[in-house]
Amino acid sequence: MSQIHGLKSDQIQDIVLDSQEKDPAEEQIIWKIKYLDVGAHAAITDAIYSATGFGKKREEQLKAGTQTLEILRKGLRGWKNFKYPDGKDVQWEAFPAGGSTQVVNKAMDKNLNRIPPDIREELSEKIRGTSTPDSE
Repeated sequence: MSQIHGLKSDQIQDIVLDSQEKDPAEEQIIWKIKYLDVGAHAAITDAIYSATGFGKKREEQLKAGTQTLEILRKGLRGWKNFKYPDGKDVQWEAFPAGGSTQVVNKAMDKNLNRIPPDIREELSEKIRGTSTPDSE
């Protein structure tokens, strides 16, 4: 078993996704993330399932897409070396500090719309901690 290290959840970490680990360094995208703190992690995990009503009127929902979106909104903080197919950099749109949740989410969603769906999923898993973070 490898040594377990503490996590600096209040600091932005630079990571490379598992799918790019073997790529040449100059081709790797550096994702800037903040791991979820325990409260955010619990709230997002609790919100994945909802049930309303009783008997025949009972409705249940599994909200996995909502969970991924919230994880990315709370954990992704930028990127380096992320490019479009034509070689131009994909720009990170900074969100306003102290802005309302709606304003911040709107800016974050513009950034998230620039990331391919399968990569959003892999990033979400890293931020949530389902993948093992690299130790320094």
